[in-house]
Amino acid sequence: MAGVAAEPPGHDGLIGMCWVSFGRCRIQEEMVSYALLNTLMVHPDWRRQALAERLLTWTIDYVTRRFGEKVLMMGAVRAGNAASHRTAGKRATQVLPADGLLRPPLSTAIGRYRL
Repeated sequence: MAGVAAEPPGHDGLIGMCWVSFGRCRIQEEMVSYALLNTLMVHPDWRRQALAERLLTWTIDYVTRRFGEKVLMMGAVRAGNAASHRTAGKRATQVLPADGLLRPPLSTAIGRYRL
């Protein structure tokens, strides 16, 4: 599992965070690495400032550095969360209906993203 936290200068506490877990899965006959984005949150006072997009960008960059270009990246978004659907829509190459949960805590790395 890896995570990133956003802390602006002069503010006491986190204003956003993103967690992603990792594993391996079979796609057709090939075993590939995957990254499951399982938490992306921004404090209500800091929304509508592209912070979720910046946290997502950091996470995608981290996953790409760790696994290379051949990795399956997944994330689930609540049905009524229009802002998250917009953010995900900027990056998603395919949208599928959710039909299960993955829970693969493997390793841990923490990242900090300073604004």
